[in-house]
Order: sequence, then C-alpha cells, then structure tokens
Amino acid sequence: MYSLGPTTKKMEHKDFYLMSENYNRGSLNLIPKLHKELDINKLFRNEYVIDKTVEFIVNTGSKNFDMLNSGFPGVFLISKRLVDLLRKCNATGWDSIPTIIQGNEAIEYYLLTVTGRCSAIDYEMSESFLKAPFTTSGKSIEAKRGLYFDLKSWDGSDIFTPKESRFTFVTEKVKSLLLNSKVTNIAFENITKHEVY
Repeated sequence: MYSLGPTTKKMEHKDFYLMSENYNRGSLNLIPKLHKELDINKLFRNEYVIDKTVEFIVNTGSKNFDMLNSGFPGVFLISKRLVDLLRKCNATGWDSIPTIIQGNEAIEYYLLTVTGRCSAIDYEMSESFLKAPFTTSGKSIEAKRGLYFDLKSWDGSDIFTPKESRFTFVTEKVKSLLLNSKVTNIAFENITKHEVY
C-alpha cells in the first residue's frame, strides 16, 4: 500500500496547489437535485450529515472522467477509482458522499467533501496587478494573484479548504500521486499563481 506519510518539512504557500476540474471537452456536466433544506456549502465542507445519496441529472456532455462538474463552482464528483486512490494512499482531509446520476446509474461516482481546514484567504497578501483586456477594445482589469492564508492555521491535512470558500487545496504529495496515476479531467495550479478578477 502506498502511503503519503506525514509531512515533516516546514510548509510554505508555494507547497500547495488548487485542485479543480480540467474542463475536458465532452465531459459530463451535471445539475444536482438538492432539497431546499440542503446547503451545498455545508455538504462540500462535510458539515452536514446526509443519510442518502445525492442525485444528479446530466446537463451536457456524455464522457465519464475521474472528476466531473457538479453544477456548483468548486464542488466536484469523483470516480470510484479516484476515491480508491485517495484511500489507498491514506490521504487525509476528505470524505465522500455516494451519488446517483440519472440515466447513468451503473456508473459509481461520489461527491467530494473536504474536512481539512485553514484560515480564510487573506487577499491583502495577494499581488495586485492589471490584467490585460480580453478583447482588443476592452479595458484592463484590476486583479489579484495568489491565494494566501495563515500557514499556522493549516491543520496538516493533505486536502483542505480555506474558511468561507469552496477552494480545494492539496499538498504536492497528493498532486504528484494523482498526476502519476493519470487521473482524468483534473487540474492543479500553484496557489501563489492563481488569479482572481
């Protein structure tokens, strides 16, 4: 069994990555069928105990990848293969909720929930810059670069989320494991490089 093992070195912001969907063409894009009393933020943060599967319907696409768009920014469905990889390596800071995708009931997917924590993003620490216009006639946009948090607030989990966000941060170990395992439709960006505008 491959284990991530404990992190012993002093971690810096450059040692963490934002994990997200890669938006592969044709990927299943889903819409959740949530009851009004269910809060997606609490589900994502594993703060709501649910005793049943979460249902989804297909919005667009038809291809199955290891990571799928749930219909909510920052919240993803992950394949059984990806769940098994995280379990086998003893990754900490996550859990999962079984799902049903209508019309694709035979495919086993789970809603990724994040139990690891750190403080809220401190945008005062981010680099301010002017982003070039998206069109030739457009105007430059004021933007921020870098998702910084209080390093002392990190609980040491391999997978974690800042307070009041749906960002999923991972360590280099998790990133390397998933890339080496050729997990599909997944992307990683160093948190010091991420742009917000």
